Amino acid sequence: MRKSWAVAVTTLAASGLASCNADLSSGAAVASTPAVVTRTVDATTAQCPFGGTVVESGLDRDGDGALGDGEVAAQTVVCQPMAAGPPVATLIHIVDEPAGAHCVVGGTAVESGPDRDGNGVLDDSEVSHVDYLCSDVVVGDLSITGRGSEIVPYANLRAVTGSLDLEIQDLGSAIGLPKLEHVGGSMSVFGSFDIAYPELLDVNGFLLIVQAGSAQFPKLTRVGSLGTYTANLRDLSGFPALQRIDDAVAIGASQLETLDLSLDVLGRFEVDQNLDLTEITLHVNHAIGDVFIAENSVLSSLTLDVSGVSSLDVESNPHLPTCQVQAIAERLHLSNAKIVGNDDSATCAP
Repeated sequence: MRKSWAVAVTTLAASGLASCNADLSSGAAVASTPAVVTRTVDATTAQCPFGGTVVESGLDRDGDGALGDGEVAAQTVVCQPMAAGPPVATLIHIVDEPAGAHCVVGGTAVESGPDRDGNGVLDDSEVSHVDYLCSDVVVGDLSITGRGSEIVPYANLRAVTGSLDLEIQDLGSAIGLPKLEHVGGSMSVFGSFDIAYPELLDVNGFLLIVQAGSAQFPKLTRVGSLGTYTANLRDLSGFPALQRIDDAVAIGASQLETLDLSLDVLGRFEVDQNLDLTEITLHVNHAIGDVFIAENSVLSSLTLDVSGVSSLDVESNPHLPTCQVQAIAERLHLSNAKIVGNDDSATCAP
């Protein structure tokens, strides 16, 4: 049975979205941004010749209610005036910062300044500096489109509880979100030739890569499903840590030359309509569901190292030895495997 790859992608993406939720693998802490905390220390003489205060602020990531040295995100120096007189206290005021020019997804503004009138309140006229601590979690879905510059304001983004869609047309430097760790829904990446997500750990739904020429996901360990479509990737070496694909691998109409995956868990496996794919090697520690391999015009080698499959459908791969596929079906005790349209004339070693 011939499948439409576009239909397969739509179906898998929809199923990934339906099954996703905001319960990410690292726990509920991802769903909200940690509180903003501050502390003050005396300024050095070099910083303030007549004395002053350094205001430090950041996110309380460990939840202990105090700002640790590793949590300091901003430092502001508030100096005493040159004129003689009693020291003037430095005050701090923390307010919500709405989404806008300073923080694309909102955050917190830390205002500081000298209490010149001595009333113990930081008045608007006394604010000498504002540090913006932007939220690093988007609650809900996020879509970013345009040129590479459109992604820059999201450089500190750590998590998206919903789905993430990126359509960035940029053929220059690698495009990605350098601090992104978790996506609670599905994630689609369109357009950019080189993509890099150095800290991404898991995608709860479907990860779909379209048109990319290179993809670097060095820490990604789990996805709901993984798919490439019309991508220029030559292999999947950019996923060295991947261990779990809960639903499906779907590789279609892409330029992969080799497909080599070693996983702990996989739901099902679909590879079709790839023009350059010569070799498939799949190792999974557990039994998997359906395996569908079709219309890969130069595929000549297939290795399935799995304990069992629900169904095996290998058809219309003109350079893949039929005897090689039959040996796999016999080893897996599959009496109803569909094996048609492959290379019936090729011979296999006994």
